[in-house]
Amino acid sequence: MQIKIRLLSSLFMILFYQTGKSCDICGCSVGGLYVGILPQFQNHFVGLRYQYREFTSTHAYNQVTYFSTDRFHTLELWGRFYPHRKIQLMAFMPINYFTKNENERETSTIGPGDLTVLANYMAYNTPDTAITWWKHNLLMGGGLKLPTGDFNHYRNDTLLNPNLQSGTGSWDFILNSTYTMRYKKVGMNIEANARFNTANVHGYRFGHRFNGAVRFFLWTKIKSTSFVPHLSFLIDYALKDRNRNLIVLESGGASVTPQLGLDLYIKKRWMIGAFASHKIWDYLGNGTIQSGWRLGFQFIFIF
Repeated sequence: MQIKIRLLSSLFMILFYQTGKSCDICGCSVGGLYVGILPQFQNHFVGLRYQYREFTSTHAYNQVTYFSTDRFHTLELWGRFYPHRKIQLMAFMPINYFTKNENERETSTIGPGDLTVLANYMAYNTPDTAITWWKHNLLMGGGLKLPTGDFNHYRNDTLLNPNLQSGTGSWDFILNSTYTMRYKKVGMNIEANARFNTANVHGYRFGHRFNGAVRFFLWTKIKSTSFVPHLSFLIDYALKDRNRNLIVLESGGASVTPQLGLDLYIKKRWMIGAFASHKIWDYLGNGTIQSGWRLGFQFIFIF
């Protein structure tokens, strides 16, 4: 009840988190940083975006079979700033909330996550003066994920498994690139990201993570509003975690997920978007975890 009260009174507190005993399996072992389709003109923006993910698992531990449903929620403040026409800076600050229902026993945790900062160089952008139906944009760069989130959540005087913490407690390094191509009203967006993780003070290191996406979109305009429906295919892959150099067997994995979405750009100042997706294949935690729905929406103010 206390968690529910905090959630209602704090509008910006929503994403992954977890509690509970058992064999420390949860569905957050695979997930990547996605940016998505963004306006290519060089304006700053600030926005909020929310994502929901769910996982189920069946596993045995100490001769007991556990059935669990994990639900992850994230509300993220993010933004983009151009200090130079070829340099793009981005920042992502999540608030995390997670619930785990295991054998009809529900637990939850909530808190701020890890801050991520990125710097990208615009390697190529079709000039506005170019007389062509083709538009190209290529961004390349990287950044850091800082250990700003709490990674010392306890239950019954026991430190929760690292998968259940709001943050990882580690400094992680990110490489990313985004290529967007558009011919008249039809376009394609390709995104690739890699995160290389370090160990935290408890000696736990999440496996390095890689994710990519291919998106196909249609750009249409009615009066002052642009409609951008899109179909995406997401690939997430994570190596296994290590706990003081010992491999954590029920960690890591891969998934392939199609996604449908729609973005609305209103008067070149506002963007509202939503998406829904469900995996077509996954192999998570040595087959003990099955991913479910991903749902999300976002709101951006462009200036």
